[in-house]
Amino acid sequence: MAKNPRFAPVEHGIAAGLKKLQKYYRNLDQTDMYFICLALDPSIKDEYTKNNWDEEYHDSGMASFKDAVTSTSSSQASTSSSQTEPVASESSSQTRGYGSTWMRKVLSSRISSERDAYDPFDEVRRYFNSPLEPEGTDPIAWWGLHSAEYVVMSHMARDYLAIQGSSVASEHAFSSGGRTGTALRNRLTPETFEALQILKDGYRTGIIKSL
Repeated sequence: MAKNPRFAPVEHGIAAGLKKLQKYYRNLDQTDMYFICLALDPSIKDEYTKNNWDEEYHDSGMASFKDAVTSTSSSQASTSSSQTEPVASESSSQTRGYGSTWMRKVLSSRISSERDAYDPFDEVRRYFNSPLEPEGTDPIAWWGLHSAEYVVMSHMARDYLAIQGSSVASEHAFSSGGRTGTALRNRLTPETFEALQILKDGYRTGIIKSL
């Protein structure tokens, strides 16, 4: 595109834009966060990466996703095993009635056994095989509602979806729009407004230089 004579006047800007995109494309190789956060959106899951990424990158992302599931599951198991039941007072023991201590031991043993036998990857299979949620579904609210169904993955979603996507607050990133779209310019078409924003950012960053 940059070599097309039609775009010769803006060849420098196109090259700079492609260079910027290449920077973030490399960042995708350096962290699994992007894939995992995308896959944890119940309205997207792995559909986008499966159909638009090279198979090698998609498979690598899924491997990282499963590693994160394993790590979260191990962390949960460690936390659960470190928790001890508080010693009941004599009065509370009397209130529970005869055999309550024995009953608690039996139930505790079964709960521990079920926890050890739990397969977190069953959650992964059920999640990716279930239908996509409607577009616009709030991922955080969705995982909150399905935390009992996806015990491990809901904890993983809580950890990953809390990561801020940018080091720059969105209010700051888009604040220049308010200076362009003033009350005196409220009749600008969306296309003209967008073009002005792109030009302004181009001059600010030095991608576009005045003649």
